[in-house]
Amino acid sequence: MKNIIFILLSGLVIVSCEQKKESGINTGEYIGQNFKIYEEITTEQIIEHIKYIALETDSLCLLQNPQQVKFINDTLFILDKENLFTFTNKGKFVAKIGNKGRAPTEYIHLTSFFVDSKNSYAAIFDNINSKILKYSFKGEFIESISIKQNIMQFVNQIDFLTKENAIICSYSLPFEPLSMPNSLSTISLKDYSIISAIPYKIKSTGRALVNFSSHPITLSQDSSLIPLCIEPFSNKIMGYVNDKFVVKYTVKTIDPIVSVQTLESLTHSFNNYFDVFENIQKNKKSVGIKNIYETTNYILLSIGGKDKTYSALYDKKKKKGAFYLNYYSNITSSYHDVLLGLSGSSSTYKDQFILLLNQPLQDIRNTYIQESKNQDFVSILKATSEDDNPIIAFIELKDSIPF
Repeated sequence: MKNIIFILLSGLVIVSCEQKKESGINTGEYIGQNFKIYEEITTEQIIEHIKYIALETDSLCLLQNPQQVKFINDTLFILDKENLFTFTNKGKFVAKIGNKGRAPTEYIHLTSFFVDSKNSYAAIFDNINSKILKYSFKGEFIESISIKQNIMQFVNQIDFLTKENAIICSYSLPFEPLSMPNSLSTISLKDYSIISAIPYKIKSTGRALVNFSSHPITLSQDSSLIPLCIEPFSNKIMGYVNDKFVVKYTVKTIDPIVSVQTLESLTHSFNNYFDVFENIQKNKKSVGIKNIYETTNYILLSIGGKDKTYSALYDKKKKKGAFYLNYYSNITSSYHDVLLGLSGSSSTYKDQFILLLNQPLQDIRNTYIQESKNQDFVSILKATSEDDNPIIAFIELKDSIPF
């Protein structure tokens, strides 16, 4: 195992973590300017406790490609391709939410979903029909609501805001001018109108319709926290307060963020987002924050650097943090760019990160059963087979992490 090393960011001026203003623009809390850079960090150095849940395997709920996971009201909601399933907090299968089809109670394309914990319903957004379909947690149809097409077109992720009785949405990058003018918005569930929105910095990314982020919004079900979110090509973390988006944090990334002027130039020169992305890296610039996860104590970011994706972890109480270039998982015996191996299907719940172990179970069994000191995990692995549904891990971090 490599030894952990760190490098002090050179040429940086130490700035207070108090709220700052640059040229009259609110930058929120400024972080990252005194972060150390760690070449590598391991599971054993940062994780305090892991709780494993084996999802029940049944012909009615075979998961193929999980994309989103939410844990609400002691229920796991898992979006898998174009199906939404619910499981108990013990992993027992409960129901399949909705069905694909053309009937009034069905959807054509399940784009994303949200959960109203107060009124105990799950809502699916059908982008093709531009409608929201509500179901009980057991999959019983409640109602269907038509939405103006330009309000939620190309939505990527949706989360429910209990206090505001609204939803917060992020969108795919616009593939042509004004195909989707906003990167983030909040929508009232009273009249389905836009409350607040953040326009895209660029008008188009060419012909490719892509998701810049697989986890642009974080909402950990901790009532003391506000929703945090990110917009493309930015080092700003936005919060939603008093019916508007405000900058809560500005992150001093390792590499400088690509400028809006450069983005506009690149999008006029190339046909699609992938060429734009490649040329940003050739210019030795960062594409900014790609994914965000928040728990009660921590904010975890994945950041697109000029050479690779890396992680930033910030302790909100201690006002300390660090950058990590590589993460070694003792769980799967593998390296990851992102801390804990988090992905778009990961999420958070209060003080825990939720990780779906989607690597083939047989691979994990072969490498981990012999090495693991966690008997709970070993017993779960021994009880599973290669074709079983994935395992969910609830991860709690240590209080003393190398910063």
